[in-house]
Amino acid sequence: MGLGAMFGIRFPMNFNSPYQSRNIIEFWRRWHMSLSAFLKQYLYIPLGGNRKGPQRRYVNMMITMVIGGMWHGAGTTFLVWGFWHGLLLCLNHGWQAISSHLGLKEPGRIGRASSWLLTLVAVMIGWVFFRADSMDSAFRILSVMGGGNGIVLADSYQRYLGPLASALQGWGVTFQARESFVFLAGAPQLAFMGAALAVAALAPNSQSIVGFRHDFCAFADDRPSPSFSWRPNLAYATGVATILIWTVLSLSEKSEFIYFNF
Repeated sequence: MGLGAMFGIRFPMNFNSPYQSRNIIEFWRRWHMSLSAFLKQYLYIPLGGNRKGPQRRYVNMMITMVIGGMWHGAGTTFLVWGFWHGLLLCLNHGWQAISSHLGLKEPGRIGRASSWLLTLVAVMIGWVFFRADSMDSAFRILSVMGGGNGIVLADSYQRYLGPLASALQGWGVTFQARESFVFLAGAPQLAFMGAALAVAALAPNSQSIVGFRHDFCAFADDRPSPSFSWRPNLAYATGVATILIWTVLSLSEKSEFIYFNF
């Protein structure tokens, strides 16, 4: 988008903080918006859209998402990814229809946080199928994510946990001696993932900071707090320079462009 603007070409936004979404409908309005628009215009609407009743609407939605999955590749994993998102969209639209019919109130702060977490988990499950080499690999990854390989804690934790330690052992948690247990193994990676998640979930995106607006974006009116708005000052100049230097120093690293596979 920035390079295009340098040549007078205004590209539409394609991503708008999708991991801040609180439901799967909002996710697809924020993630890969050009693909969403393409699927809607050339598949969903020609199939009939929502013009032929709610049942046909859900069928059209499922067909559209399955074909969208197959567009990424002919493998079974992409097919399952499309089916998964189609199912989630149908459930989300169905729940909204039921909520409207029953006159349910908008969720409060806890409800919104729970909706965000549920949406994030559902999307992450879909990404496992999207990136896995095979269905077998996908199910193995999901099993590990769900604790299928067990959970190991240092035995020093037992005296702090008290009776809870026995309950955890009954649930499959094992305690190992400190000497054979790599204390805080993977802590740097966990810290990095936590920081990245916080940025993705809480921080405004670059388009919002600089005030980018475009009719193509369904969420184009999102605005950051005044403290995050772009200002031509030393702090922002230092931040941009730091990002530029880090980017240049990372040019030698190999980064696979996965869209060559699609």
